[in-house]
Amino acid sequence: MDKDSASVILMRILCLIMAVCMPLLACTACKAQNTTENQEKLLRILNDRDYAALDELASSPSSLALTIEPDSCYFAALHLLKQDKTESAVELLQYGKTHASWQIAQECARKLCTLGTSQQKEAAAKYFAEAYPQERDAEFYLLQELFYQGKYKDALKACPLMPLADFAFPQDEQKAKTETQKKRIRQNIEAQNKKTKYQLLCLLKTDSPKFADYFSLWVNNWAISGEHESFLDIWNELSQEERDSAQIANGQNPSTLADLLKFRVTVRQKKYRDALNQLEKLPYSPETFTSQLFSDFGRAQLYGGVSAKEGAATFRSIAEKTKDPDIAFLAWFYCAQFSVNEKNFDAALNAFVLSMHSAPTPAKYDNALWYYLKTSKTVSLEAAKNALKTYASTWQDPEYFEDFLRDFAVDLLQGRYWDDFVETYAAVQPYADPNSQAQYAYISGRLIEDSMSKNPFPRLSRLQAAQSCYEKAYDGNHTALYYRFLAAEQLAIAIEENIERDDTVQPESDKALETLVLGYAEHALFEEAYKTYIAHYQDISIECACELSKIFSRAAEKDCTLHYDALSIISYAASRPDTPLTKDVLYLLYPRPYLQEVKNAAETFGVSEPVLFGLIRTESYFDKTISSSAGATGLAQLMEGTANDIARKLKIKEFDLKDAQTNVNFGAYYLNNLTERLDNSVMMALFAYNGGPGRVRRWQKEAKDLPIDLFLETVPFLETRSYGRKVLSAAALYGYLYYNKTVHQVVQEIIGTKETLEGNKLSDGKDAKSGDKAK
Repeated sequence: MDKDSASVILMRILCLIMAVCMPLLACTACKAQNTTENQEKLLRILNDRDYAALDELASSPSSLALTIEPDSCYFAALHLLKQDKTESAVELLQYGKTHASWQIAQECARKLCTLGTSQQKEAAAKYFAEAYPQERDAEFYLLQELFYQGKYKDALKACPLMPLADFAFPQDEQKAKTETQKKRIRQNIEAQNKKTKYQLLCLLKTDSPKFADYFSLWVNNWAISGEHESFLDIWNELSQEERDSAQIANGQNPSTLADLLKFRVTVRQKKYRDALNQLEKLPYSPETFTSQLFSDFGRAQLYGGVSAKEGAATFRSIAEKTKDPDIAFLAWFYCAQFSVNEKNFDAALNAFVLSMHSAPTPAKYDNALWYYLKTSKTVSLEAAKNALKTYASTWQDPEYFEDFLRDFAVDLLQGRYWDDFVETYAAVQPYADPNSQAQYAYISGRLIEDSMSKNPFPRLSRLQAAQSCYEKAYDGNHTALYYRFLAAEQLAIAIEENIERDDTVQPESDKALETLVLGYAEHALFEEAYKTYIAHYQDISIECACELSKIFSRAAEKDCTLHYDALSIISYAASRPDTPLTKDVLYLLYPRPYLQEVKNAAETFGVSEPVLFGLIRTESYFDKTISSSAGATGLAQLMEGTANDIARKLKIKEFDLKDAQTNVNFGAYYLNNLTERLDNSVMMALFAYNGGPGRVRRWQKEAKDLPIDLFLETVPFLETRSYGRKVLSAAALYGYLYYNKTVHQVVQEIIGTKETLEGNKLSDGKDAKSGDKAK
């Protein structure tokens, strides 16, 4: 064959291929276009909550599944289930379980375990168990369904019991070293409790001699849970004949164990007197209790009306006799608690120390130490200070003691024990949590610099010592923006250069989980998205959190309550120390919904826009419909009485506090009014906005001549102290992000901190003049 003939043949073959493939390619392109159009249509319908249109679109679920993204089958099915369109939802889920991405396919399979007839649920549960054996609940749905069908032996075969030796020792989250480990242990225990309830019921229904052994361990060794309570309800509904049929094994009487379970459930319900009455009828002695049971016994005794003297003697006797370290820890702990009630503080402190020495885990040691410190503070502030000096280096989890250090700071400052405060800072600084370090460092710097306390650092001049404290507050790895900003003021640092942080190393995130949470949000399943994110935010990247927050913010244009969720999502993300505070994150953390309303109110009533935004963000997270338990309403959280008074002064006869402009106007007017009444101090006005002007005047009188930043630390109400810090920090960032203001300008506007004199050169660590800075 010559070359020309070969070329002709080749051309004919290519034409034939094109003739066959072009229609297929055109069909594929048409299908892709239809998929894109239907996908966009579906998302539009779901976000508009147009369920009539959804019903029409899903009238043929199998056709719909072929013309939308496979993952969307799951989310559309959830919407259909909310409208009781179960058959259509099941068809979409069936398609999704084999065509969707891994995480979404798993969710489709899991959801199918709960839908349809018994046979359909059993088949779905078998598929789920085989397809996802690594999941905690892999066998649970099959166990549950077979139980409801009365196939008790099949249920136990499908979900076998854990070996008795392993079941006797449940995981203890207090032995975990990280929060992630604690979370996983909690999830494992929760999943096991759900299975155990049905396994025990299957054993009971089959008259198995194993029932008493497993039931005994579940009642005695496991922390009490909702599944225990649910089991007890089912037990109580059984006929007497069914209960009596439970076999006694190894001396364990199931009916007596059920009564013991009732005692523990009653303690969980905080009905302590009833629990003690139940325990008196049982053939048990505290000396034979497991640690879980003994802990419940201790709570019932402590809160059930037992006298302090009797309780202290009872637990001291047990503590001195037992050889079990878990029981010794608990016995000394409750002995100490009763001794506190008896006001025998020496005995209480001694018992807490013995409890600490007996503590079987670091978490329990910290628990006993926390109460030791609290009791020391009851004795005297001097005793508490000395206790911190002795034991701060021994605690295991610094975060656990943050609330104690916070309250102790208020006590010292209210009493004007300046030297003791600085001395405490020097003692706990290496061991305290980062936020407490920032608080104590900044305040100590102020006290040292203004000669209100001694300088505890003999190698440093007064100003150098103050600078060292400020630098700790400024540079520390903490999330307390308030103290970072004020420290920057004292150091004359232009903090704007360091607000944004993008040098953190982020841990690996769960990409499958991110697909799920974003899918929920994109398909207008906001409640599911929010709950999933909050439960797993530590496993989700900041990029995903940002995208999720943006989706919620866009949706908030139709549903204003989602502003709150959008801000909560990004706030949870930013609370992680590994979160980079980029501009994108900061804009999400400090958004400006209701911009025009705030502009109007700020201009009308003469208040700062950054401050007003900071106030609204702190009060309501921009949910204009929100109401507090105390009755405050709307964006600026105004009480009805206050609003009525403002309306009268503004000559407004009718108003709606859930109207954004009205609420912001009233809030701006009230803030301006308070500022004028409180010597033009914005910070004092903020305190009064939260705590009431009468209280603020009383606090001012008690504080005498304290500078305003130190005055904040003496305010008796934690909520009001936190409020002042939050509004100042938020206002500073609003000023920085949107109003071309420096943090310094906003801080001066709010708190009026004394100016840092150039001559002091604090930022250089040098004394430029003898003596202290002007007050």
